[in-house]
Amino acid sequence: MSQEFEIIEKAINNRANGGFDKEKWKKEKQDQKEWAYKTQDLMAEKIVVDSDKLKQYLKVQSNFPSYSVGNALLVTAKYPQATMLKDRDGWKKEKVYLKRNPKEIVILEPQEFENNEGQIITTYNPKELYDISQTQAKTIKQLPYKTENILKAVLSIAPVKVVISKTELKNNKSVCLDLDNRQIAIKQNTEVNEMLQGLINEIASIQLQTFRDEPLDNFKNKCVTYMISQKYNLPVDNIDLTDIPKELSELDAKQIKEELTPVARCSESLIDGMDRTLGIENRFKTSRVHER
Repeated sequence: MSQEFEIIEKAINNRANGGFDKEKWKKEKQDQKEWAYKTQDLMAEKIVVDSDKLKQYLKVQSNFPSYSVGNALLVTAKYPQATMLKDRDGWKKEKVYLKRNPKEIVILEPQEFENNEGQIITTYNPKELYDISQTQAKTIKQLPYKTENILKAVLSIAPVKVVISKTELKNNKSVCLDLDNRQIAIKQNTEVNEMLQGLINEIASIQLQTFRDEPLDNFKNKCVTYMISQKYNLPVDNIDLTDIPKELSELDAKQIKEELTPVARCSESLIDGMDRTLGIENRFKTSRVHER
């Protein structure tokens, strides 16, 4: 028996067994798991050749920053407009009830068990989630953030000093990381949204160590900037994601996810820091969900 099905058997034995078709349930779960892995790979390959799909994925990842790249890809494939996800029990605990015939979103959830040799084994099993739009609850509208509060939040996550420069910056940039002096310089009189996104871009480059002026580094920094901008309602039309680096599009699905994982974790870290400064506490905030 496989390790996955040992967990399934244990779950089944804990259930009331009246009228329960064990084999059918096992088959459904195995089919879901195979679908999930296949869909992750298909979506990973799509988002590096289609900038519209890439933007969908980045928006999902910004809405669910603690999700793994693989699980964010699954949400993108099934329901990219999702804003708040829980399983049936999760919604029930909130006293929120599902609509009739709701559309489920399958992700992969890690579970640990001890094998016969006493080793702790982690396996990944399908889990059905439902967006708030599939419930009887009213969708929660996000209030707009004040620009000055977003600026304070961005400055709070800067790992180096931020200064105003009265002189031209390198490459005619409005915001530029100065590695030699360990600071980020902002050109005086820079428009506020340009300044905010420039700061996010340079902060991302510090965290990701993507300092090189090369396509893949620049692309990763832009992806983080896009996700943070989406999260806090900054304009994103000015962020060009059509120039997906060839070296990324030539990778296989597993390698693509590996390249994007630090980008997603960088975004999660920056969002956590900004949320603390903004005083955001969301009772529906999702816990970390990783696949593989």
